[in-house]
Amino acid sequence: MYSSLFLLCSTTLPLNVLAEKVQSNESSLKSVDIPDSTEPEATNVTTNDHLDNSASSSSNEETENKENTTENEIPPNDIDISKTYSQEAAWSAAMNKQPEIFSRSFMSSESFIDSIAPHAVKVATERGLYPSVMMAQAILESGWGKSGLASAPNYNLFGIKGSYKGQSVMFPTWEFINGQWVTVQAAFRKYPSYTQSFEDNGDLLRNGLTGDPNFYSGTWVSNTSSYRDATQWLQGRYATDPTYASKLNSTIEANNLTQYDTIQKNYRISIEDLNFVSPTYAKQAQEQLTSVFPIWSTVVPSNQMKNYAYIQTGDFLNKVDAEQVNKNFMTSTGFWASVEKSDKSRPYYRVETGGFLGKQTADMVLSKFIKDTGWWAEVVPTGEQNKYKIITGDFLDPLDQDSVVRYFASEKWWSTGFVSQKTPEPYYKIVTGNYLNHPDAVKSSKDFFAANNVWAQSLDSTLQFQLYKINTGGFGTYENTLHWKTMMESKFNWNMTIEEDL
Repeated sequence: MYSSLFLLCSTTLPLNVLAEKVQSNESSLKSVDIPDSTEPEATNVTTNDHLDNSASSSSNEETENKENTTENEIPPNDIDISKTYSQEAAWSAAMNKQPEIFSRSFMSSESFIDSIAPHAVKVATERGLYPSVMMAQAILESGWGKSGLASAPNYNLFGIKGSYKGQSVMFPTWEFINGQWVTVQAAFRKYPSYTQSFEDNGDLLRNGLTGDPNFYSGTWVSNTSSYRDATQWLQGRYATDPTYASKLNSTIEANNLTQYDTIQKNYRISIEDLNFVSPTYAKQAQEQLTSVFPIWSTVVPSNQMKNYAYIQTGDFLNKVDAEQVNKNFMTSTGFWASVEKSDKSRPYYRVETGGFLGKQTADMVLSKFIKDTGWWAEVVPTGEQNKYKIITGDFLDPLDQDSVVRYFASEKWWSTGFVSQKTPEPYYKIVTGNYLNHPDAVKSSKDFFAANNVWAQSLDSTLQFQLYKINTGGFGTYENTLHWKTMMESKFNWNMTIEEDL
């Protein structure tokens, strides 16, 4: 990761190439119209604003001369470049370099394309980028590979400033400093081969800048409908040239570079979890993901549905107790709930004694029973002559019935319990509403009931709602995507699957 800014690069071509271009008054892209048998000219390189704090870079070295530097463009034609060009021999001698900076290894545009195509396809495919766009960039930035910067032993096809693993090369370039165009010596990255040059530029586009990993996300295949979306995104970001996108498009179309796009297959990672019950919760998870892995991702509706949950308590013996607990629950948690009749009910119970001889005796026993227990009862005829018995009122709790039977037994009076003919009394329960998008609501509600010694359980409603998921951007090859998936699974306990990024 780089902590410093690139000097804004007006051109990666040294000044003698610029001189040739200005003196010939060629201001438009010519390379795409060159016949096959003709050696393509080095073109004017568009403005590069590549930043040396890219997350892709392999070096953390500071670039030089970044004070008072603004956007650079190709100097206007009224600047006397011939004077500057005449200084190049002195500069080259001072740097122990030959003034001639052209490489004659590429005799045609086809030979240059053939040489960079394998690098572009591999790097772009692994990173979910367009090979055609990277190839067009290399063509424009290096003047079809003819610039000294692009030639051996420098291999810098994209005009990226700074250093690569401590290696750099000095070239004179135009800078707009303190309101005027001046020529300065600038350090450009020096690569071992085209492979590293393509990889470095690919990492820049895929990983963005320090603090902004999505800076070039508009160039990713997963975020675009065609290469034209990617080139448009580069304009104003990668280069300030207002015609940068059209130049790239023209180069791509004239050289049929889209043929290299069709062979790549891109994969992404789809992340799902039962707690992604709304965009809000999914975005919170997305922020956690991005804080660990600075990758582009988006929240989209999932194909999964989930049942709403609600809480139901056990049975209360009476409605009054249930209503009091429910009132406390709503006040404490803020969730709505109601008291309902349970599916269960319980019968009433009664106790009757054996027969007493004479009503006076039965009344005497009844009086003592009421005084000792507080329960209501009455004396009724047994149906036999001059015999009477005592029958209690209705008990909801069979334990109360048992205690009455034991009382009569202790008094040496025979009695028995039985079920009353009164309509059974229902139990009561508390039922919450459906928890809408509250993954933690079930737990907090159950915790409340547990603290109040009320048994409760979570149940699924018949109603369902749609879950959401996180889709990452494309990672290129399946192997590269699997590598990222493995890293993310080591940090997060979410369900992750690899999908083809169509």
